[in-house]
Order: sequence, then C-alpha cells, then structure tokens
Amino acid sequence: MPAAIRETTIPRRGTRSNHRETLQSFIVAAGEPKRRGMMQFAEEEIVLGEGPYPGRFRGERQPFSRLLFAEIDSGHWTDINVVGCVQSGKTTICYVIPTLYHLFELREKTICGIPDLRLAGEKWITILKPAIERTRYREFMPDRGDGSKDGDRVQTVRFRNRATLRFMSGQGGDTQRSSETTRVMIITEVDKMDHISSVSEEGSKIDQFIDRTKAWDDKALVYKECTPSTAQGRIWQDYMLGSQSRIALCCWYCEQWIVPSDTDTDTELLTGWKTAADEIEAGEKGAFACPHCLKPWSESERKEMNLAAVLLHKGQRIVNVETSKRQNVEISDDETRAIPGSEDVVVGPLPRTRILGFRFSAINNFMRTASSLAAEEWRYAHAADEESAQRTRLQKLWGLPHKPDITVLAPITCDGVQRRIGTWGRGTVPEGTVCVSAGVDLGKWRAFYVNIAWYRGETQKDSNAETPQLLFGHIFEYGVIDVPTIDLGGKRPRWWHSANSATAAPRAGRTGTAYCTGPRSVGSTPATRRAGTRPCNSSARRARSGRRTCSARCTAGGRRRTRGGATPGRRGPATWCSTSGRATTWRGTRRSTYTWWKSTWTSGKRGSTNDWPCRRGSRGRWGCTRR
Repeated sequence: MPAAIRETTIPRRGTRSNHRETLQSFIVAAGEPKRRGMMQFAEEEIVLGEGPYPGRFRGERQPFSRLLFAEIDSGHWTDINVVGCVQSGKTTICYVIPTLYHLFELREKTICGIPDLRLAGEKWITILKPAIERTRYREFMPDRGDGSKDGDRVQTVRFRNRATLRFMSGQGGDTQRSSETTRVMIITEVDKMDHISSVSEEGSKIDQFIDRTKAWDDKALVYKECTPSTAQGRIWQDYMLGSQSRIALCCWYCEQWIVPSDTDTDTELLTGWKTAADEIEAGEKGAFACPHCLKPWSESERKEMNLAAVLLHKGQRIVNVETSKRQNVEISDDETRAIPGSEDVVVGPLPRTRILGFRFSAINNFMRTASSLAAEEWRYAHAADEESAQRTRLQKLWGLPHKPDITVLAPITCDGVQRRIGTWGRGTVPEGTVCVSAGVDLGKWRAFYVNIAWYRGETQKDSNAETPQLLFGHIFEYGVIDVPTIDLGGKRPRWWHSANSATAAPRAGRTGTAYCTGPRSVGSTPATRRAGTRPCNSSARRARSGRRTCSARCTAGGRRRTRGGATPGRRGPATWCSTSGRATTWRGTRRSTYTWWKSTWTSGKRGSTNDWPCRRGSRGRWGCTRR
C-alpha cells in the first residue's frame, strides 16, 4: 500500500470513530428522555415568586411534600386526595406542581376542575402563568389563542410542546363537563362542587369530572385538594374511604411515636396558651409538646422531627424490633417497612384500595410558628361566636372537619340528620369493631333490618388507671326485605282471593237479591272478609248484627246472569253480576246515582231502605247503592 494512502487511512479511522459517537448521541437524543419524579422535578424546575420563601422550591421547607410526592411517584394510587390546613403552600404543592409536571415533564393533556369558569382567568393569570414564566418552559407559552394575552377569559391553553391545559367548570349544565377525555384530572375546592346541579340530570360535578378519565381505566390519575368543611364533605369522605395516611412523628426526647387521630385530640399537641391571660402571653407560652413525656419542642426540634417523619396508612403501626424479640412477637418480613436511622419498623400491609387519603395539620406546617398558632387559638377561645370560632379553628388550622353541636333540642331537619352520619360509608365496618348486632322488624309482607357495628374509642388516661370509653355504634347496613308469606303457607290477603275469584261464576242465593263476585276493596267492612259471593243488600244495621253486606261496587265489566224472582222497582228477573273490574268503594263516588235511587225506592214504597238492590247507574254501569 502506498505511503500516501496509508497517511489518509489513519485520519479516516479517527473520523469513523467520531461518526460513531455522533450517531450514538443522535440515538440517545431520539429516545424517550428519562422521566424525573415529581419531587426532583419540583426542586429543579419550580421557582417561587411572591411569598415568605421566594426562590427555588425546596422540599425541606414543607417536609410533608416529600412524603406526598413519594406516594404519587410510587404509582400505587390513582385517586389522590389531600386534606390540609390553609396558608401552608397547599395550592403550590397540590395544584401548581402537579399541573406543570404533567404539562411539561410528561407532556400530556391536563384538565383542571374549578367551581366557576370565571375563576379560570384568575387561576391562569395569577397562579399558573407566573409559575410557568419563572421556569425554562416559558418558551412553550402560546403566541395566540387562549393564554397568549392577559385576558381573563381562558378555557383551553395549547402549549407549543403539544400539551393542552383545559379548564372545566362545575357550574352550568352537563354539556360543559362532557365531550372531553383525559388521563389527568386536577380538581381544586372539592367541597364546593360536591352536589347535583338543578340543571343537571347526572351525578355530582365531582363524579362528572372523574368520568372524563374513565377511558384510561386504571392508568387514570385524579388529584383532589381541599380544606375539609364537614364530616359529610366529599374530600373528607374520600379521605376516610381511602388509605387515611397520617404523618407520624418521633418525639425528640422520649423517642415515642406520635400518630394523629383525625379528631379534636390532635389539637392538644399545642400547649401553654390555655392558661394565658392575654393574646401576647399565649404567644409567649405556646409550644408544641409531646403527649407522652410532656416536654415542649422548639421550632428547630419540630423541624427535625418532621424531616424524619413516617407516613402510616390505615391499619399500619410502628413497633420496635428489639421489644418484639423480647416479647417473642413474630413480625412477617412481607409486611414490614424499615425506618431509616431507627430500630423501629412499620408493620402492616398497604390498604387494599387505590385511593390515597393524605392529611397534614398545623404541626406539619412550617409557614406558621407555634407562637402565632397559640395566639390565634387564644383568640378563638375567647370569641363571642363560639360556633363560628370552633369551625374556623378546626378547618383552617388543623385540617379537621367541623362537627356542630347537635345535642340541643331542635326540630328534625335534613341537615341535622346529615350531621349524624358517621365518617364510614355504607358497608364499611370501623376499625377495632368489638361485635356486630342485627335487628329485624318483621311484618307480614315486609321486613326492615339494620346491622350495627360496635367499637370502642380511645382510652382515657387519668391519675389512677386507663378508663376505656363506652361502645360506639355505627349502622353499616340497612334495608327492606320482601317476606314470601304466601309461599310459606301463611294466610292470603283479601286482594288475592278477589283477583282469583274475579272470573268465577256466581253462587245462587235468595230470590230477588243480587250477588257480587267481583274484586273487593282492601278497606271493606269486617262482614265482607269471607271469600266468595256476597249478597248486595247493604245495611249498617245488618252489618252491626254480623250479617254479610256489600261494601264494594259491582261494575259491569264481566258477564251478567239472571235468576228467577222480581227485583223491587224493576220488571224482570233479578240481576247476577260476575265482574272483573277494578275494586272501588262506593263512598265518595256516584252520589247522584245514590240519591236518585234512594228517592225512587222510598217514594214508591216498594220496600225498606235497608234492602236496596244492585241497579243500573245513570251511565249504563251496574252500581251498588247503599246507605
């Protein structure tokens, strides 16, 4: 090989190597990018503007966000419900970040459910648009159409990365919440839309929102966030129906775990303000304290405890491994989850549900200090309107639903009955149920039944011992059952005999008396309880004496047969009626016919008024005239 060719061969080999690297980079760039988790996306992309903590988003500022995003990234949940207090970054963490994550990280269509479409412009201009413009995704903002300008009428925003943001309103008819399909639905202010509109023929607005994701089946993802209103509110009902995930904290001093109870007992963690003489003193003495060792925590200690917090789902508990070994308690490895930096483990499987119920409260909110919370608690305790103050305190500070006092005697109302409904739904037995009782109110044709689950509350600690609480009852099933009385050999009702004897031939009776074999009314007199034909010689006096009388109308819907004998007031033989018409009582009908026959019969002196026969009415129908 010539030397000139050899000299050109070596650079060619290097060029091929460069081409190989370039081609490899093209392949990597053409492939699907690695998807980040929601926590990583938030810390790398989200920049906070106005607020107490401007700048790059950090999960350590609100440690509960790490637990929430970890559960979302796990992929186990399809319906995510977040319940929390106000002024805690709930809108940013539970609304803005998930919306931007699906629009720009996953680049997919997203629908935001809001109470009123007029709020769409406000949500876009004041919340979502500034959040996007502070990120590198501002280059995908639309240059025309909805969202391109600062107009307040925004419904569908189409970004340049082919992602679409659609605002869907809870107001108006069903057509405003139809003809849309998406995998991701993000709903805010849930409790304000949990009712059926007056112009709607379908279910509640929340259910109509969720129906937009049904085409994706188990791959759909629904986010719901709201401050709880009442125990019957949608967000709290879904929380209790779901995983009931609570944030457990380990005490800084005694290393005992504090697990929220989702009741007013959680408010006892904030101490020192009850004995204060004024608001300033309440703020100075207020602090969060351990319910076991009663030692107060500083703000830095509370922060470290929340950073090491553990999320417990329904049915799970925390146990110490060494203590379990000493007590010879076996722990299955399949149902345990290790806690980093601790000898304790979480015991218990995941709840068998796809609904995540996540709750945080004042002790997890680091936008508020214990001092300011204690001062606000003192103001609520000394407010003139105790009911309103209690409602605001539970909902806004502790993320708990308000349970109004219903012990005062008052008329029964629909709202009052709704307040008595427990937090568990129908068919759900409360955790810790001791026994189940059933009651049946057995009738001849219907049986009303009710099943009650009895459970104990938490134990109350006094100076001497632990006193268990009384049993509480929860009605988890009720209904009505048809009783097959006839199949069981019971006595048949009157309508049964009447229906079967409607086409039967009449029996012979006394000459000159009409007999009725047609259907009889349920409300007939005791003298007509016997099945079969009965003479039509009505008389209250004979009814009192026990003789059979006619209390039903004899219509001419069936056949008529004649038998010998004269009918008073009419030529020819007496009339026998075999009818299949509707059973009706005479009282209150055809009074004109009755009056005419009474005057004719008595004025002609053809007999006693106690023996009126069956006669043809004024409209050609056979009627029974009686007193």
